[in-house]
Amino acid sequence: MIIYINVLCYNESIMLPMFHKWYIKRFPSAQFIVYDNYSTDGSAYIALNLGMSVLRYDSDDKLSDLHYLAIKNNAFKQHKGWNIVVDMDEWLDITEQDLIDEQSKGTSIISTVGYHMVNLDAIQDYTYVDRGIYEHLYSKLVCMDSNMIEEMHYRPGAHSANPVGNVKYSERQYTLRHMKYMDVENMIQRYKLFESRRNDNNKANGFGGQYAMNEDQIRAEFATAHTLAKLVP
Repeated sequence: MIIYINVLCYNESIMLPMFHKWYIKRFPSAQFIVYDNYSTDGSAYIALNLGMSVLRYDSDDKLSDLHYLAIKNNAFKQHKGWNIVVDMDEWLDITEQDLIDEQSKGTSIISTVGYHMVNLDAIQDYTYVDRGIYEHLYSKLVCMDSNMIEEMHYRPGAHSANPVGNVKYSERQYTLRHMKYMDVENMIQRYKLFESRRNDNNKANGFGGQYAMNEDQIRAEFATAHTLAKLVP
């Protein structure tokens, strides 16, 4: 089975190799399509060296949810069959055999249960992080069969969608890991960078508002996550 993994990217040189490791282990024949927002840290070069396809898109050097939505609502239509459409820090725990089984049942969209993952032990390889906090907003619909689904109609953040087509959700819920609390220093720097890039439309609508958190708030949130994290099923 060939599955197409469509992922958004901006300065993901740290996360990208681990993202690739996570999915290629589960889908040895996966084809990766990286939508790169003109990263400045060599992300595109890393992706190409890993055998990924890179498609660059321009948002006037700004963080734009309208651009994100346009990509997410259309990426899966470019490739017939099973697609995963995610951000670089969203790791779906599903295998090729799982999808073969779901396909035999007529499933067209995979149901998920979302977790904010927490790196309690400062593990360098995030694929081994196994603790997290349940978060319903990250129970996203990120995996669909484009032979059966015509539209996803994602809304901002892709936390909700209104699929159109032959819609049949999997009875089984697969874990979707949001690799959020991995390294506090990196998180602080990324939030500062992303806040500086938020465009006027994002600010007016409150999209990406979490990036306005200051350093003390981020450290406090990180500490709280460490106290709440449990083993993810």
